[in-house]
Parts: sequence; structure tokens; C-alpha cells
Amino acid sequence: MRQFVTPEVWKQARQTASEHGCRKGKGVRWTLQPLIMIGAIMTWCAGETDADRFVLSRSFYVQIHCPKRQRPGKAFSGFCTAMLRLPMPVLWAFCDAVRGRVFHLLADRMTMEGWFPLGCDGSRIECPRTEELEQRLGKSKGQAAPTLWVIALVSLTTGVLWSWRLGTSKTGERRYLIDQLEALPQAVLKSVLLVCDAGYVGYDLFAVLLKQQSSFLIRLSSQAQLYSQEMVKVEGFTEGEFWYWTDDAEKKSKPPLTVRVIRVAARKRKNDVWLVTNVLDSKRLPAGLAARFYRMRWESECFFRTYKRVVKDVKLVSRTVPMVVREAEISLLACQLLLGQGALALKVGGKRAGRDELKCSAAQVLREIRRELDAARKPVPRSSFAKRLQQTGRDRRERTGPKMKREPPRRKKHVAPRPPRFKVLSAEQKRQIEDSILKQAAA
Repeated sequence: MRQFVTPEVWKQARQTASEHGCRKGKGVRWTLQPLIMIGAIMTWCAGETDADRFVLSRSFYVQIHCPKRQRPGKAFSGFCTAMLRLPMPVLWAFCDAVRGRVFHLLADRMTMEGWFPLGCDGSRIECPRTEELEQRLGKSKGQAAPTLWVIALVSLTTGVLWSWRLGTSKTGERRYLIDQLEALPQAVLKSVLLVCDAGYVGYDLFAVLLKQQSSFLIRLSSQAQLYSQEMVKVEGFTEGEFWYWTDDAEKKSKPPLTVRVIRVAARKRKNDVWLVTNVLDSKRLPAGLAARFYRMRWESECFFRTYKRVVKDVKLVSRTVPMVVREAEISLLACQLLLGQGALALKVGGKRAGRDELKCSAAQVLREIRRELDAARKPVPRSSFAKRLQQTGRDRRERTGPKMKREPPRRKKHVAPRPPRFKVLSAEQKRQIEDSILKQAAA
């Protein structure tokens, strides 16, 4: 943990806390460090209720961090009250500092073929059926419980969570992705490649990404319409440049966007995958590498399974909006630290036979962490935690069956996206394109 949560991280968080008027001093039972650390450790504990997990987390923190220092409060209600007082900007500042440590320690592992690929996806998390949550968060459908929407950026090479945003289903996924652009690593911004599914296709998102020079690789569907000078046949098409232009953008006199379309032939199924990117240079992003990156996008789905099934219960338990947001933020931070510890241990430990050298098994890392938590009450294990963590790489077995053994409940039957619609530019549209090119040249 000290590899990621350094004194510099705490300094940055405390500076933000002082700017927002957080209390400090000898008389304060719950200071910033025990509040965040105990909240994160609670995510890893195996207790039945939050109160049980709080007791286990606090006992471990007291024994390891402050055997002779001032100890935090013993009551779970006091912990919840202190968590409510914690301003959200302080928590966000802490997460930003931890993200910087993740980049410092794992940047070389997160890079592949000169790219820094990040997968973006969203998922709903069910919350308790309280009146406040139902009114403010809303329901996903029918009589379903109120849900909190999580949009996450995940490293496709290591599986480590990079950043996230919380919201409701009232705001689209594309809006949350735009909000996360500020969290991209500025040191390698030109190498970042955002890989998304067909739900992120949209003119406004593409325009923002092109303006900020952020590279993207997104799957197309039949709802996307692409223009060219001459008619293009779907049969035999491999890749080429087009203008992406929606009817709404054309009515508002917005310029068309130049993109590159790549067709990835399916190996077994009939449905080919159509990808769109703003990387026009085929040498910089070959079609084969683009197909490989999109296949790696499944790592985003794996992260949500890790978060919702392995690390954290599928439901949040807080009953008010301020507490449920803080619970989700702390649990996502704990998941990032868990995956980061595993990835760093694999980097230090080196290759092992039959194990993935980049991606850790979240279940095995969590098992070793809980073993350490139990050791706070029992005799310490003979082997060290660091040595055991280096053996938590994923099994590198060849997949022989489908990725899902059975269909999840309440999910509609999946229908693969169809090819995009190819259109020929009219004379009026050609004139508009020429006018936009002249305006850009004049600017």
C-alpha cells in the first residue's frame, strides 16, 4: 500500500482538505488518513454487514499504522458521521494523487506497441430502495431498484482501473467520457487510445476528441452514416477514409469529421466488426493492431465483474445519496489499489510458468489481503505478503468455451451491430465541406 499511498499523496489530500475547512488537531478522532484507509480496507473485508467490516478494518489499521499513536473512534456511527463531513473534492484529490502513483509505477506495463490503450465502459449498480434514492437517482426500468451509474476507464494491458465517474442514467455515457478526458495521463496524452463499444458513437463526442487530439477506436453500428465521393460496396471492403456526418450536424451547419473505418472479419461468427478511428495513418495503427485492441476491450467487462462480484457486493448498502456516493468512491478506490498491488507484484516477481505476467487474478489478490487481515488477530503467516502476491497472476489457459457460461437475468438477447451506412455526397454537401475547409484554413 505504501507504494501507492505515499506521503506526497497524503500531502496533496491534506492541502485540499485545509482549503475546504476540514477540522484537524488533537481533539479530532477521525482525521483524513484513518478515515480513507479504514473505508478502503472495509471493501476487502469479508464481514456480513458494514458494521462487522468496520470492526475488522479498524482493528487491522490500529495494529499496523498506529499502535502508539492516537487511535480513531470505535463506533461505526462515528465513522459514518465523519465520512459525511468529508468534502468530495478532498476525496477526488486523493484519487487523483493515487492515479499519479499508478502511472509512475505501472506506465511501462500499460503501454503496448507505442500506445496507452484504455477501455471505457459503464455499468449500473443497484442501491437500497429508499425514498430519497428513488427520487434522486431514478430507476433503470419498471419496478427495479434505484441505480447508480459507473463509467470507468481501465488499462487494457494490465486490467488496472485508471479513473471513473459516478452519475445517474439520466445522463448519457458519452457525456461522462468527455468529463473523464481531464484524467488522461498528460505525459503520454498523444499515445492514449480510447477503446469503446458501439454505445459511444456520436458526433459531439467525436468532435471533442478530435479537438483535444485524443485518439479513439470505437465500434460502429448501422445507425452511423458515412459519406464518400463515390459509392462504396460493403462486400470486399477492408478499410478507408470517410466523412462522419449526422443529419443533425448538417442541419446546424457543423462540419463533417474525417475518420478512418476498419472492417475486422469475424473468425467464427457471421457478424464482422466495423471500427472507426481518428488515427488516419495506417502505419501508426495497422488494422491488425486495431482488431487486437478491440478484442482486449473485454477487459473493461472483466473489471466490472471484479468490482461487482469479486471485490464488492453487487448492491451498495448506504441509504442516502451523500453516503452512497462516498461508499461507491471509496470502494472503487479500494478496487484500484487491489488491482494495482497485484500488477506491481507481478512486475517485481517476473514471469512464472502458466501465469499471465501482466494481469493479476483479483480473487487471488483479495484472498491474500484477507489472509493478512486475519493475521492481525492470529499468528503471522510464515511467508511474506509480497512473496505471496507475486504468485497471483492469472491462469494462461486457452479458452475453449464461451466467455459467459449462461445468460445473465433480465438481459435482452444480444444482437450484433450491423455495418454502417455508406452514402455519396451530394453537390450541396460538397459545397458545405469546401466552405468549412476554407474557414479552417483562414482561421
